[in-house]
Amino acid sequence: PGCANRVERGQRMPTAPYAALHRQSAGRLTNGPAAAAAFGGLAVISVSLVALGVLTASAGHTKAGAVLSANAVESANAVEANDACANGFPADFVWGLGTAAYQIEGGWNATNRSPSIWDVFSHTKGAVAGGDTGDVADDVIHRWRDDIALMSELGLKHYRFSLSWSRMMSWDGHSMVPNEPGIAWYSDFLDGLLEAGITAHVTLYHWDLPQALHEHRGGWHTPDNERILTEFEAYATLAFERLGSRVATWFTFNEPWTFTVSGYSAGNHAPGCVPAQAGRGPCAGGDVTPYVVSTNVLNAHARAVAVYRTRFAATLGGRISITLNCEFARPLTNSAADAAAAEGFDLQGARARAAREAEPSG
Repeated sequence: PGCANRVERGQRMPTAPYAALHRQSAGRLTNGPAAAAAFGGLAVISVSLVALGVLTASAGHTKAGAVLSANAVESANAVEANDACANGFPADFVWGLGTAAYQIEGGWNATNRSPSIWDVFSHTKGAVAGGDTGDVADDVIHRWRDDIALMSELGLKHYRFSLSWSRMMSWDGHSMVPNEPGIAWYSDFLDGLLEAGITAHVTLYHWDLPQALHEHRGGWHTPDNERILTEFEAYATLAFERLGSRVATWFTFNEPWTFTVSGYSAGNHAPGCVPAQAGRGPCAGGDVTPYVVSTNVLNAHARAVAVYRTRFAATLGGRISITLNCEFARPLTNSAADAAAAEGFDLQGARARAAREAEPSG
């Protein structure tokens, strides 16, 4: 965070950085060309930490812009509320990299890890494009020292990753209990980041519910499921107790909209629930299922935040929030043409998201 050249509060943010980001990111960030095609030529850049980016839409120029996907933990008016750097971003904007446990860790049964819903889903024939699984993935579970060395070589100062609930805890037949080998792995990894001068930002849940909780405790899809709320609160508390002294920012959930809709309505993400189609998927409940899931997830978020703020924040000094995904545009000027350009982008985004829901996972 921090910058040498600031834009005074209230001044319009320059639009040049967006075009520059588009040129730099095409084909490299967030699926590159695929994302650009989905949004009619707009490159989508995922920003996971601390500030919200917004496309400023101008008639005839939206295809040259770049959208900062708002995995936001601050206000939508972050740019106006803080002094900005000359490049258009707030002075306290945090630049870093982000990953998810199942996408990178591998080691599907290392450290006594148990299956998650993504293990089961990805091993279901036809569920994932190409039959890919996360059994090995990037093998971070074995290569983490080399990965931290690469981060240092890049000059990375902030790294966001998620914990695997199935590695942190194990099912004992009645509830989830601490899994010491898995906790020790994350502890070593955090120590490695600290030694390298890299600040850790940790997500508790990036879509990988332990399969045992889905099968035996009602998962997210059971209405008013106190059992899953109790389990998540215990998991969060364990993470705060054992790892919290080395974590700057906690995120309870990553993009609940995505796994709620894709996992429990479209069925193209784990656990593959398609409640509107009889005979498919492990969940029932019809069209209400995504709303049931959302309610349980938000209540679980509230439980974890309350625990952190009442028991840990004062001593650990960290922060806690949630990662939300949304993209929106606002007009560059008050002209009707610019207003139409912004509205058109929002409509394109909604249509692209709907189309992606109908596709198999890849």
